[in-house]
Parts: sequence; C-alpha cells; structure tokens
Amino acid sequence: MRSTAVCLLTIGALLAGESAAPPVSGEGGLRAGVRTARDTVPSLAAMVRLGASWDSNALLDHDPDRSHAATAVYASEAALTWRPWRDAQQLLQLQAQVGYDRRPHLEDLDTLRCSVSAVGAQQVEQVTLGAALSATRLWQSEEGAAAELRGGGSVAWMRLDHVDIFALELALLHIDAINDRPDQLSAVTSYGDPDPRSGLLTAAVWRHWWRWDRHRLEGALRLGRYNARAEDESYVTAQPWAALRLRPEEWEIGLRVALDARQYASEPAPATDSEQSLTFSSSVSVDRHLAAGLWLGGLAAWSNRWSDVAGREYERWQAGVRLTWNFPSATQE
Repeated sequence: MRSTAVCLLTIGALLAGESAAPPVSGEGGLRAGVRTARDTVPSLAAMVRLGASWDSNALLDHDPDRSHAATAVYASEAALTWRPWRDAQQLLQLQAQVGYDRRPHLEDLDTLRCSVSAVGAQQVEQVTLGAALSATRLWQSEEGAAAELRGGGSVAWMRLDHVDIFALELALLHIDAINDRPDQLSAVTSYGDPDPRSGLLTAAVWRHWWRWDRHRLEGALRLGRYNARAEDESYVTAQPWAALRLRPEEWEIGLRVALDARQYASEPAPATDSEQSLTFSSSVSVDRHLAAGLWLGGLAAWSNRWSDVAGREYERWQAGVRLTWNFPSATQE
C-alpha cells in the first residue's frame, strides 16, 4: 500500500509542476503509509499565498544599473484543487490557479497569470503511468502577453526508498507581439500576432529520488529542443539539476542547484557565431508551520548567465518572505 500511494503522489507532483512551497494538506499520511489516499488526501483543497521580495534584475539585463531593472515584488496566489479519484490505484487531480505580481518600480512588468490543469496517474503492476495537460495565460499591464499549452506523460518505478521517473514533455508557447496585444478579458479567447520568440518545446526528462523518513534527495536531467519562429531563438538544451528537501518536525527546507546549457541554431546578430550559453541557478527556502494550515517562510535565489555573445549575459539576486495558508490544514505525521 505504501509504495502504490507514494508513487501515485510522486507522479501527480511531477506532472503538476511541484513547487518549493509548504506541503499540501494530507500529504503526510500518504508518506507514512498508514492510510490510503482516499483517507488522507482531501477531495477538495485550497491554497492562498502572499509574498514580498526584492529582485535585483527583473529585466534580465546585462547592465541592470543602466536599465533600472531592480524592483520590489509583491506577489499573491490562490489555487483550488479537486481530486474526484484518489485511491491506492489511481489519482485524478484538477486544479485552477491565479496569481498576480506587482512590481512598483517596473509597472510594465506587473503580471497576472491564470492556469488550469489536469493530472492523472494509474498503477499498472510494478509501474505507475501518469499524464498531464495544462493551459496558462499571462497578462502584463492589462494586456495579453503570452500563453502556454503544455502536455506530458510519464512512467515511474519505485523500489524501497528509490523512485525513477521518465517523462516526455511538449509545450506550445505563444508570445503576443508587442504591438498586437489583446486587452484585458478579450485576451482569454483571442491572441495577438505571434512574436518571433514563439515556438514549440519538446523534451525528455529523467529524475531519480532517494527518500528517507520525510526527506528527499533528487538528481535529474532534461534534454530538449525549442523550435522558435525565429531561427536565432531556436536552441537545444541540457538541464541537469539536484535538489534536497528536508522536513524536520514543523519545518520545510528546500535547496536546489541547476544548470541550463544551450546551443542556439544561428547567430543573434550579423558577423557572430551561433550563441552558446550557460545559466547557473541556485535557491534555498525555509518554511515554518505556525498554526493549522498556516506557514511562514523565506526564500533566496541567485542566477548567472554566461554567453559568448556580448550583451546576452546577466546576474540576478532574489530574496523575500511569504505566508501560505492551506485548507484543509496540512499535517506532518
């Protein structure tokens, strides 16, 4: 029972895009393996998060002082999750999310995002099969800015405290041309002309999890190709990463380091070779359980992009605090 329930939860978290946020309600019972998913995972759950942070380079500019790219960020997010199927053999999860990021020093980057997703997992003998589909729409300054349609499938094998996951991903990204962005609610169903950076991402992902008690160490690798409308925005990528998740009593601690190596298809400017870039990113988050369903935390991140094309590199620091409320409340067992 333990391996089946945990594997279903693993696939659900993977395909839904697991975050570094505090645990969702009910997850602890599944890890402990003393109850079934139907007993521990609520059929309906809600999450609300408020945060404030500082971003040293929101524009990802190689000279943030010149472009005045630093800004405070005030973030709010809410999610509603419904699990109509949740037992030892299968899981179906439907979720709607909305978030708003306010950047008072860069008002043109104030961002509203709305998304819906569906995730399913099914135990088949010794493996767990998963599938997911999501749609996201972004607004900036009350105009439609981008939309993404993403799908994926996965297969997972679990043995004792090890999990291997192999997944295929497909994402269609539409970036609205800056001079043809639909206004406000019309952007829900209408889209502007595609920006040359719009394109299709295909990727294969392998992830391995080592688990002990409430903790987890992960190693992973993503290999992908992005085909943009503009050839100089198309690239192949290799993205290895490692993550550690610690869950001592009443705490949630996460650390992550990642690389993103890209080889672009052609030169971004005349008389240059095709670009090669390497982006390193690292983050740490600490959250403390305060009361029923309420978590207070802080996070910090640093990223640096190196490129052999002048003007395409940048450095970025981020740090902030957040308050998260889950209902029904999360419990650690």
